Amino acid sequence: IVNPYTVYNMGFQLSYLVAFSILLCDYLFQADKPIKRMVQVTLLATLVSLPITLEIYHKFGVIFILTNLFF
Repeated sequence: IVNPYTVYNMGFQLSYLVAFSILLCDYLFQADKPIKRMVQVTLLATLVSLPITLEIYHKFGVIFILTNLFF
């Protein structure tokens, strides 16, 4: 059974927003090294999710960027 209120769930919004932005901006990531591409995708995901994260939690952790690189 599909819940129509799922679109108001923050996890749903962040997942689809970040996935859509990575697919949309994939042509920008033409890095020759995998580490460089990983950093680019991490920064893009962080910047795209920043408005929703700030709206919900009213704060942003800097360690978030580092943990996204490794996990």
